[in-house]
Amino acid sequence: MQSVNAKELLVITSFLNDHGILHRLTCLHTHQQNGSIGREYRHINKMGIAHLVGLSLPIVFWGEFFFTLVNIINAFPTPDLHNQSPYEIC
Repeated sequence: MQSVNAKELLVITSFLNDHGILHRLTCLHTHQQNGSIGREYRHINKMGIAHLVGLSLPIVFWGEFFFTLVNIINAFPTPDLHNQSPYEIC
């Protein structure tokens, strides 16, 4: 997993390592590394907020909704992975 090198994300590194997941951190203030993460984060937020407003879901369901949304996004093929989904690669 790659994430921005932010203090609030450093606490999950040991949890990820315990589960066999490599946590790769980007360099601070490096647009070249942080740009793609930022774009994906904005994409997920825009899709999520649009659907939540359209569905009028109470705020109590937002966490589960975003978790489900990311799982749906990961099920779709992407050109970056030669038209395979992230789930197919794993």
